Amino acid sequence: MTRTILFSTVFAGALVGLVVCQSESRGSPPLADEQPKSGTPYVEDGVIVVPEQFAEVVGLEFSEVNTASLEPTIEVVGTIGFDEKKVAAVGSRIDGRVYEVSVSEGDLVKAGDVLGHLESAELGTAQADVLGAQAKFDAAAAQEKRRKNLEAEGVSSRRMVEEAIAEATISKAELMAARQRVEALGDSRSGKLGVAAIRTPIDGQVITVDVYRGQAVAMSDDMFTIADLSSVWVNLAVFEDDLAGLSEGDPVKLRTTTGEIEMTGQIARVGSIVDPES
Repeated sequence: MTRTILFSTVFAGALVGLVVCQSESRGSPPLADEQPKSGTPYVEDGVIVVPEQFAEVVGLEFSEVNTASLEPTIEVVGTIGFDEKKVAAVGSRIDGRVYEVSVSEGDLVKAGDVLGHLESAELGTAQADVLGAQAKFDAAAAQEKRRKNLEAEGVSSRRMVEEAIAEATISKAELMAARQRVEALGDSRSGKLGVAAIRTPIDGQVITVDVYRGQAVAMSDDMFTIADLSSVWVNLAVFEDDLAGLSEGDPVKLRTTTGEIEMTGQIARVGSIVDPES
């Protein structure tokens, strides 16, 4: 409402100035009974009259004054980013060398799918320890069973049976510890000794593949980046002067720089930190 009145006032002032200038150029103010020049604004009974021809030329439009709430619109630039809750940086739990890369950038994957395989001497040693612990446990379990049978026949003493049971229990504990160590080092379900399968923990799309076959990697290296793009964040750069007019839930219309893609959304969060450089 205020903007409309100001605009009308400025426009009227401009027109009045135009009439005065024209009058001064003629040497005397126009008389009420003089005929105005065709197609130009003129004053009649203290009212500025704008002919339709003039309005069409300058693109002037008229409308009735009404009351409405102002909804300011600002235009800003932004970047599309991942939803932090739906992105995974996938790496290895051990140092090793890339044995195989099974995916490419852009591939769609499901949770548990194999992204690649890693060859590790440490994992191979741990898997060999599992095999040795399994053999030892099998022998101890067989000895326990045999001692119990001999005791039932009156050939073996109870002490020998108890010793066999203790040996089997120790062997079982050693086997469990060896298996847990292998699980801690990586996924060993590849079927090959010393080769670990690297799997994605989430559904999504392969964003980056940062390794190649034969490359040496460490535990701190990220091998793959997987992201669920069903929902993304749009980070908008808003000047500090415009922050007061923004709040969570405000509608947002998004379009790409080429204008080919348009989307709509809502403000989910207004940051509380201002970049001092911008």
